[in-house]
Amino acid sequence: MKWTRGTRNDDVVDVRGKTARGGAATKVGVGGIGVALIVLLISRLTGVDVSNVVSSEGTGQAGGQPNPSGQPSHGTGPDPFADLIEQIKDVMKHVQDTWTTVFDQQVAGTPYRRAVLKIFEDGIETKCGYATSDIGPFYCPGDEYAYIDLRFYKTLDKLGGPGDFAQMYVLAHEIGHHVQTILGAQATIKRANPRETDNQRSVRQELQADCYAGIWANAARDRLEAGDLQEALAAAKSIGDDSLQRRGGGTVNPESFSHGTSEQRMKWFRRGFETGQLTACDTATQPI
Repeated sequence: MKWTRGTRNDDVVDVRGKTARGGAATKVGVGGIGVALIVLLISRLTGVDVSNVVSSEGTGQAGGQPNPSGQPSHGTGPDPFADLIEQIKDVMKHVQDTWTTVFDQQVAGTPYRRAVLKIFEDGIETKCGYATSDIGPFYCPGDEYAYIDLRFYKTLDKLGGPGDFAQMYVLAHEIGHHVQTILGAQATIKRANPRETDNQRSVRQELQADCYAGIWANAARDRLEAGDLQEALAAAKSIGDDSLQRRGGGTVNPESFSHGTSEQRMKWFRRGFETGQLTACDTATQPI
C-alpha cells in the first residue's frame, strides 16, 4: 500500500509505557474485529468469543494482567514499530478524511466527527473501563477512541492475514464502529431485529463495520498496490467465526457467532469496496 512518511496526525496518540497499571480488568465497552476470540482460541482452544459477553449496551469483561513495569517491550532500544506507526498516522488521516467526505455527500445534516486512535501496550484505562491487550483492537463509544496494541499484528499474520493492507483493514474496521456510533447503528439494528439474540445482532454490527472498511478501501483505490485487496480479504477470511472455531479444534457453533463467518466478512467488505455507498452497508434490514 502506498503511504507518505512524516504525515502529521494528532488523532493518533502513542501512549505505550504510560498506561499500564496493576489490578484486575474492569468492564469495558468494545466494538472490535473479533480478536478476543483469536486470543482464546490460541490460549484455550475454545469456540467462545469474549466479546459475546458484551451486552446490548456495549459492556463486557476484559481479562489479563498489564505489564507492571509500565515500560514498552522494546525498552530503550530502537522502536520496532516506528515505521508502522508512521504508516498508521498517514492511513488514519486518509480514513478520517474519507469519512468526512462521505458524510458530506451521503449523510444529510450529520457531520463526521473525528475519532482518536490510541496505541497502547498491555493495558489501558478508557471511558468504557480498563482493558488489556487480550481483547485485541477495540473501539470505545464512551470516549470515541479506538485502541490497539500493535503486537496483535503478529497474531493476525499467523492466522493467515499478513500484509500492511490487512493491518490497515483492521484499523478501518474499528473506525467503522465509530461511524456506527455517530449514526446510531446499534439502536437501528436492534429496532429492526427485536427477536434476534444479542449475538445475532452483534454479527450484523460487525459485518457493517467490515462494509464500512470496504468503503474506505474504495476511496483508497489510488493507494492500492498489487495484492492489497487480496490481503484485506485474507484477513477478513482468517477471522471469521467459523474459521477461528475450526482452527481451535472445536465444533463450529453458529449460535456462538458474534462477528460473522469468513464468507460473510469477505462479502460485506467487498460490498463496501465495490459500491462506496453507506446505503449498501445496511445490515439492519438486508439479509446477511
